[in-house]
Amino acid sequence: KEAAGDEPNPPTWPASVYVFDATMIAKANATMIEIFNRMGPLATGKFSSDRYAFLFKPGTYELDVPVGFYTQVIGLGATPSDVTFVAAKGVFAPSEADNNNFNTFWKAGENFANKPTSGSTLWSVSQAAPLRRVRVHGDLLFGSYDADSIPSKGSGGFVANVEVDGRMDLVRQQQWLIRNCRINQTSYFQSPSRSVNFVYVGTVGGEMSQKCTNAASNPVSPSPQFLNEDHTPVQLEKPYLSITMQGKYNLHIPQPIWFGQGVAWNSSQEIIDGFEKVFVATNATSLSLINAKLAIGRHVILTPGIYHLSSAIRIGWNQTVQQQVLLGLGMATLIPIAGTPCVEIGPAPGVRVAGVLLQAGNQQSQRLLWWSPGGNPKNPGLLADVFARVGGP
Repeated sequence: KEAAGDEPNPPTWPASVYVFDATMIAKANATMIEIFNRMGPLATGKFSSDRYAFLFKPGTYELDVPVGFYTQVIGLGATPSDVTFVAAKGVFAPSEADNNNFNTFWKAGENFANKPTSGSTLWSVSQAAPLRRVRVHGDLLFGSYDADSIPSKGSGGFVANVEVDGRMDLVRQQQWLIRNCRINQTSYFQSPSRSVNFVYVGTVGGEMSQKCTNAASNPVSPSPQFLNEDHTPVQLEKPYLSITMQGKYNLHIPQPIWFGQGVAWNSSQEIIDGFEKVFVATNATSLSLINAKLAIGRHVILTPGIYHLSSAIRIGWNQTVQQQVLLGLGMATLIPIAGTPCVEIGPAPGVRVAGVLLQAGNQQSQRLLWWSPGGNPKNPGLLADVFARVGGP
C-alpha cells in the first residue's frame, strides 16, 4: 500500500535541485557563482559532500554556467535546442588553475544547445565528465589554450549524441571516445608529436584517418592512434528528462537503434513516461520505500546527494516490467555500509541504470554492482554514466 498510487507530477524537488526558467537569469547567475565558488576549486570541490543538479526549462538564457565537481547541467526540452545558452561562454567546464586537468571530473552536461558569443564551448575535463545530447554552435574544445603556455592537458573522456557545427578540438587530451556524434572537423595539439588514442564509433564527419599503431615502436616521435567504427552495433542512449508547457515532467527512455550512426534526437524512437510513473527519492528516503517502488515497476530518480545503503537498491526483479529506469542526478553517490552491492539488477529486460557514482564503503563489498543472468538481446539493458571509486574522501 505504501508504494501504490500515482506519483506527484510535478515532483517536490529537494534543495540540491535547482529549476530555472528564462525569466530567472539574475537568480540563476547568483546561484551559479555561489555554488561554483565552492564546487569549482580542486581544494574544496574534489571531495565535497555536496551534490547539485541545475534543471533549465525551455528558453533562451543569456547566462554563463561554470560546471564544478558533483554538478550536472540538464536541459528540460524535448530537443537540445529547446534550451539554448547564448552568453559569452554558456555552459562550460573550465581548466584547473595549473592548466592540468588530470583531477577534473565528476561533472556532466546534457540536453541543451550552447551558442556562446566567444564561438567555442569549453569542456576541459578528464574522465567521468560526460557530455551528452548537446548541440554546439561553433567549436567544442576539450581543453583550453593560453597564449603564454602550452594548452591544458587531460586524461581522456567521453562524448555521445552531440552535434558540433564547427571543430571538435581534442587539444592535449591523451585519449577520447566519440560515439554517435555529428561534427565537421577534428583537431588536436601535436607539437611536439605525442602518443594519443582517439576512437570514433558511429560518428559522422570529422573523423581522422583510420589507423592503429604501436607507440612503443617510435617513443621519441610516436604516431597517433585513431580508430573509426562507422556504426554502433547497438546504440542505446541514456534516459533524459523534459517538461511540458503545463509544468508536467516526463522521463524519456530511448529505444535501441541497430547499427546506429550520428545523433539520435528523434522522440519517435523513445518511450515517454510521465512522472506519475516516476518516484523521486532523496538521500533521506528510506531504502525500503525505494525498493518497494521499484518492485511495483516504478522508475526511480535519485536526486543529488550521498546515499548510505544498508543493502542494495534492487531494480529489474519485476519481470512483468519490460523497461525500468534508475537515474541519478548530480552525481548521486551510493555507498554500501554493510558489505553489500550498491545496486543489484534482476533478470527483467530493458533495465537502465544511469548517472550514479558507486563508492566503496568502510566494510568491504565483493562487488559494487551486480547484474543477474537474464534479459533479452532484443530489449537490452544499459549502464550509462556509472562510475565507481575505491577510497574517496
